Amino acid sequence: FELEDHELSYKALGQVDGGPLNQFSMDEYDGVFRIAVTGYEYTNQETIITNTLYLLDATTDDEMTEISKLTGLGKPGERIYAVRFSQETAYVVTFVSVDPLYKLDLSDPENPVVLGEWYEEGVSDYLHVITDDLMIGVGRQAETSDGWTRFTGVKIALYDTSADTVVNLETYLVEGEYSYTSVIWNHKAFMYFTPEGEDFTYIAVPVSVYSNNYYRYSQLMYVFKVHHSGDLELVAELKHTDEVNNYYDTIEKAVMIENYIYTLSYSQIQVFNMDDNFNFVDSVVFNEMYYHLYNYTEEPVDSTVEGDVTTEPVE
Repeated sequence: FELEDHELSYKALGQVDGGPLNQFSMDEYDGVFRIAVTGYEYTNQETIITNTLYLLDATTDDEMTEISKLTGLGKPGERIYAVRFSQETAYVVTFVSVDPLYKLDLSDPENPVVLGEWYEEGVSDYLHVITDDLMIGVGRQAETSDGWTRFTGVKIALYDTSADTVVNLETYLVEGEYSYTSVIWNHKAFMYFTPEGEDFTYIAVPVSVYSNNYYRYSQLMYVFKVHHSGDLELVAELKHTDEVNNYYDTIEKAVMIENYIYTLSYSQIQVFNMDDNFNFVDSVVFNEMYYHLYNYTEEPVDSTVEGDVTTEPVE
């Protein structure tokens, strides 16, 4: 479609075999429409999975003709878990037991090329470019035993993308087989902010954590500094309540404005000062009924982390 004089007009149709994972599987750059898809072919004996990147001409009318395609991504049985396009470069993650992260060169639309493959345990469900040479992956750690793969926690990984093969610089793990982050299905839960004039980027990832043999549950907002020199630093673990096994009032996302971070849940907003070791500033409970319905026994409390030691304010 084309937007002309505030009106939407139909231009052309393109068709490929397979289906995209999400909106990050599709992209247009310099008149070329790129789409990464997974296809399934079912037989009586097996299911054949294929992963393909198609490049279509987005400048033509009536039909978006195929310029080229890149086939054979992923090992047998793997499907696409994450895609990220960045101008003439693309990153594709496939997974079944280990995580191949492919770096693709799309500078010549008629000849797309796999530059390199990086393998590690687990999988990245969401990729986010930080700088020209750094990328964050958010997903799940995994281990394989007796032919079975199970997820063992949440993985936040920092990658160096400067060379042909992407390299993992550092990984932070939140352990727990049933621990998860909503970022894997909702990219808007991922927050990032680069303060003006600084050589680092803040990122924040909400994580629901299971521990003590899956009996204890807590929910936190993990805040990191991604130093543009190539370091990943945990700077805070923020939570709204000390209530144990509270499955309802979880922090959904965060917003950073100047030197403050605002965390939002179903019942309230809390504010923390990033320039003061992320100490608690204030809160507003806007859904008090929700707050009381799910067995809160006291006002929400803040928590911050300095290094590896979690501290709580004395009332």
